[in-house]
Amino acid sequence: MSDFEKDQENMNEITRGDDTQESPKQKRISKWGVSIVSVSVILIGAILFSIFSPSVINTIARVTLSPAKYYQKIEKANLEKQIDVLSEHYGNYIEAYQDSIDNGTSTETSISTALDSTITTNLGLTGLNNIQATILSSSLGLNSKASISFACNDKDITSLDYYLDLDKEDFFIKVPDLNSAYLKTSFTNAAMEPAPFRTKDIYEFFDNNSLTEELLNKLLKKYSIMAIEEVHNVIVKNGEKVTADNISSDYTKLTVEIDEKTSLSIADKILKTAKSDDELRDLFVKLKIYTKEEYETLIQDSLNDIAAEEANISDEDIIIMTVWIDNKGNIMGRDFSYTEGKEKNSFGYKSVRNGTDLGIEAWLTTEGIEILSGKGTLKLSLNGASGDVKFSYNDQSYGTPHIFNLSMKDVKSQYRDSIHYLDGTFTITSETLSAINVTTSFSSKEKQQDIVIDVVQGGVNLANISIASKYTPFSSFEMPKETDTVYDADTELNEYLSTARIEEYLKDINEKINVEGINSIIDSILYSYSY
Repeated sequence: MSDFEKDQENMNEITRGDDTQESPKQKRISKWGVSIVSVSVILIGAILFSIFSPSVINTIARVTLSPAKYYQKIEKANLEKQIDVLSEHYGNYIEAYQDSIDNGTSTETSISTALDSTITTNLGLTGLNNIQATILSSSLGLNSKASISFACNDKDITSLDYYLDLDKEDFFIKVPDLNSAYLKTSFTNAAMEPAPFRTKDIYEFFDNNSLTEELLNKLLKKYSIMAIEEVHNVIVKNGEKVTADNISSDYTKLTVEIDEKTSLSIADKILKTAKSDDELRDLFVKLKIYTKEEYETLIQDSLNDIAAEEANISDEDIIIMTVWIDNKGNIMGRDFSYTEGKEKNSFGYKSVRNGTDLGIEAWLTTEGIEILSGKGTLKLSLNGASGDVKFSYNDQSYGTPHIFNLSMKDVKSQYRDSIHYLDGTFTITSETLSAINVTTSFSSKEKQQDIVIDVVQGGVNLANISIASKYTPFSSFEMPKETDTVYDADTELNEYLSTARIEEYLKDINEKINVEGINSIIDSILYSYSY
């Protein structure tokens, strides 16, 4: 063995050591080494956390950036987070909608109303205790059906079936107890108001996925950021004490002044970009809002209007926006102020958090008068938000504003299977409501949402309304066939009525219902049939 090989072997022995006999010196060095490494990791972690924590990043940005650049950074960061959440929810909804189109969906909704005799007597409906309705609906592709049954005082009264054919833009109604025939009308009926978005258009929009989640996210960020980058007149004030319903904190206050020149610059930049934006143009065309030629003409006309306005631009501020920022760079409130004539108008909100307490305020002021305002404190927990909010509404017809108190308990929103569900209780009280308290309770489980509304006055529950809606396994259905008897509601209504069992139908309802006011109305109708 050469000297070099011996040296290598000795070095390997030293490196390997002895599993059973380790020198005290080696143990001492190992312990110190572990301690030093552990402390170093903790120190490095603390330093990195300090450097990259939101509060430190926000402080560095505020100190190193110009007021305009700081505002743009904050606005972009907050806006992009909101757009990401919005587009994600939109994408989930599109996915769920397309699944329902391809595989079908069914729901069951029940509505029940129990009435106190105080109300029914005053309405001339003595004997009316409760009303119920159950709706079973299913849809698949371009077709859908809903079966609605009605009950009064726990007795089944009648039912009707509703069919919708989006392909032909027709809908059909059938009341089995009245007539075995269908009554049909059309969306394209000249007597109906034309809608910019007809139901078939909406179906095609979602089915063709004209606006994807990615495209929505891209367009919103693109044009929002474009507008933000044109804002340059910003004033920063650090350590501004902001209070919302007795909860206070120090925020950074940004005052953003937008004059006519800035607003025209924003519009000009957005329009010029949109003019060559094929994705945006194609989206408007797919949505049938504009043709390609109309889109291009509209943008060019708008650009011409802006060019004509440039000669008359003033330096006066159009809008002054106040933005409050917490130490982590989150936008916690805004106020928009503008002047019409000699009157100052404003609207906005602010929120301040202290531990689990959240103070909130919102306002709308017109011509120097506070028309609408809200103020309250919520306590946040895993069970939801609880607290009281006071709303004030001034319609200027009374000497004092209307005051409404909203009490919330364990309110929280949950998102399951692309559907939003709500839990918690809301109670509204006000002298304006003649000492009537309205309590609405929301509860959800799996794919069901329940709502209970209680209207109470002087300790008496005047009305109790219960609504339960849930998704159920898909139930197949058949649309009206060509061999079925169908009458056009616009041209053949008399023929439909002539074949209906009107008298027998009304007598049957009259026997089932023991409600004074309804019985008298039906009796009057039946009396007319005897002559």
